[in-house]
Amino acid sequence: MDEVNFKLRPIGEKPKKGSEQGDNTIMWIVFNTKKQGLETIMRDHTVIAMRFLWGNGKEGAISREIWLHANKILMKEKGKSISRASIINSMNDMVDAGVLNYKEKPGKGGYHRVYYPAFDEEGFKLHVVKKIISKLSDTWPDATKKALTASRKV
Repeated sequence: MDEVNFKLRPIGEKPKKGSEQGDNTIMWIVFNTKKQGLETIMRDHTVIAMRFLWGNGKEGAISREIWLHANKILMKEKGKSISRASIINSMNDMVDAGVLNYKEKPGKGGYHRVYYPAFDEEGFKLHVVKKIISKLSDTWPDATKKALTASRKV
């Protein structure tokens, strides 16, 4: 099995109960064990975008800047490009998942979202690991405890 799918909810949001219960999932995280680093859980263009935003810090960037940066790297490294809509959708998914924030600023043609990270890269990794371990603990508490205990002994 090379791929495991996990769902993330926004930070602090509790699962709905009773008649309110539903799937309040914001985004899928696909854990691909064939890949390394952030690429195990994100598409290449999202990794590039997040690294760009982590580099910009609270200054952030608008979708056009992120898109231009991502396409420059994708074209150089992989000979491909990504649509601006894909960048916007990815960034909005990350906002909904609580790992990006945004502020609006006026610009040509209306208001534009300036995306900026809610966490630095290490904080993001910790957030994802906590979400995954929490879900595993909820789903398979005994197996999760055994696996975590066994990994500490290695």
